[in-house]
Amino acid sequence: MEDVDHTVLGYSLDYLTFALTFFLGCLTLARFPNANLVGQHGQVQFFMSIGYLAGALGHHAFPNRASSDNCANVYYYLCWAISYPAMSVSNLLWLKLDASRALFSSKQELAPLTTTALLIMVCHVVTNVMIVSGSMVCFLSVPHYSGVEDDCAVDHSTQPTCDKVVYIGELCYFIVWFVTFLYISVKHPPHSRIDSLLEWLQTVFLVGAPLQIILVYNILPYTSVWTKTGAELSELLGTAWTYKACVCANHVCIFLISGHMLRRESAGKKKK
Repeated sequence: MEDVDHTVLGYSLDYLTFALTFFLGCLTLARFPNANLVGQHGQVQFFMSIGYLAGALGHHAFPNRASSDNCANVYYYLCWAISYPAMSVSNLLWLKLDASRALFSSKQELAPLTTTALLIMVCHVVTNVMIVSGSMVCFLSVPHYSGVEDDCAVDHSTQPTCDKVVYIGELCYFIVWFVTFLYISVKHPPHSRIDSLLEWLQTVFLVGAPLQIILVYNILPYTSVWTKTGAELSELLGTAWTYKACVCANHVCIFLISGHMLRRESAGKKKK
């Protein structure tokens, strides 16, 4: 495996995150089958599960990236072209539902999104264009190997531009992911104290998810304190499990907030 976390713990936690988010989506649908917006709430979980399933396959079955030797597994970039857009759609659905909050009126409409929310959506689109376009160019242009290793000579000067674009897109996505939830927490006037707590907890957990990845892979290796690479620091600090644990905790918060929103919607229907 080259330039990809291929540890059993790493990809096992990807599969676990997939399973948890899929289960939470199914449970949301089962608890509130008659709510108008339940489908969208379930999709928040389902799209994240798709993202982590594709990511798990990239780390487990096809872990060879063209970042150091201009060669890659034939399917690695296809996994990335699916994984990040799916996670981004999950974020955008939650932005639509939670930042605008359902107006519990007779039509069960959503409040209009603000200019800031629309700008965040544009940022999501830009990061996905970078990741998908870079992945497709790499898929079509770099030498492909079917296994987890290849016989290309390692030369850091030969990293293809397409992989650089994918990498920058990933970095930008992690930033936008956190900003999306921070905006939701700041913007939304919660219905109750427990809602307020959950709103902030879902954002706090992302400090340990995308922000931790940025710190470990893009900041600490370039300081004078550390002499290790991002991958070495990740293994030393246990980033694989803390990152996935924070993503799972974030989606448990989403599940609980969804339940409160859908319960209020159902209660509003019964009163009519």
